[in-house]
Amino acid sequence: EGSDFDPEVSRDGSRLVFASTQHSPTADVYIKNVGSSTVTQVTNDPSNDLMPSLSPDGQRVAFASDRKGSWDIYVTSVEGGQPVQITEDSTHELHPSWSPDGSHIVFSRLGQMSGRWELWVLDATQPSRRRFIGYGLFPVWSPNGDKIAFQRSRGRGDRLFGIWTVDYVDGEGVFPTEIYSNAGSAAVNPSWSPDGTRLSFSIINGVGAEEGKRPQVADLYICRVDGADRATLTNGQHSNLSPT
Repeated sequence: EGSDFDPEVSRDGSRLVFASTQHSPTADVYIKNVGSSTVTQVTNDPSNDLMPSLSPDGQRVAFASDRKGSWDIYVTSVEGGQPVQITEDSTHELHPSWSPDGSHIVFSRLGQMSGRWELWVLDATQPSRRRFIGYGLFPVWSPNGDKIAFQRSRGRGDRLFGIWTVDYVDGEGVFPTEIYSNAGSAAVNPSWSPDGTRLSFSIINGVGAEEGKRPQVADLYICRVDGADRATLTNGQHSNLSPT
C-alpha cells in the first residue's frame, strides 16, 4: 500500500534512494541496494520527506521536508539519525542536487520578491554561504560539474516547462540554454547520463491535468546535451515520469 517516487540512482549504480508512503500516509526517504529486496528507511517523521539526493560519496542524503511548516532542505546520514536543516527561510525550498565533489548543493527556492522559482547554490559545509544563479525548477548537477540542468516555464505561473541548462563557472550561472520546448507540452524532470553527454526527461502532452495530480500520459525522452538526436523511450500509453 502506498507509492514509491522521486528515485535517484547512486553514481556507481549500486543503490537507489527514493521517497515512499509504504509505511505511513506521509512520505519518508528510503534506500536499497539494486538487485536486493532489502529496503532501509532513512527518515521517520510525521511530515513529508521528499526529493532525496544521494551525496557523491554515498554517505549523506539531502532532501526536502515540510516538518517545520514550509519546505526546507535537510541533510542526513544514509544510516539515519537526526537530519541537519540547511535552509531556514519562511518561503519554500525544494529539490536539492549535489555537486560532483560533494561541496555544494543546488536547489529551487520560491522567491518572495520575484514570485518565481529561483535556482540557488549553497556551500554544503557553510549553508549560509549561498548564491542565486537564475530561475528554474528541479535542478540537477551534471556529473562533471560544469553545467546544471533544470526545467523552466515560459512565463510566471504557467506550466509549459522547457528543459534548460546553465553553465556553472566560478560560482556563477552563465549562458542559460534552452534544450527543448514545445508550445503544447511540458518538459519536466531532467536527469543526466553518467558521462554527462545526454539528458533524459519527461514530456507531458496537453498539460491539461489538474495541478497537483498525476498526468494521464507522459513519455520519456533522451537527447544529447545540445538537444540533438532526441529519441522517445516510451510508447504514449502511460504516465512515465522522473527518469534517472
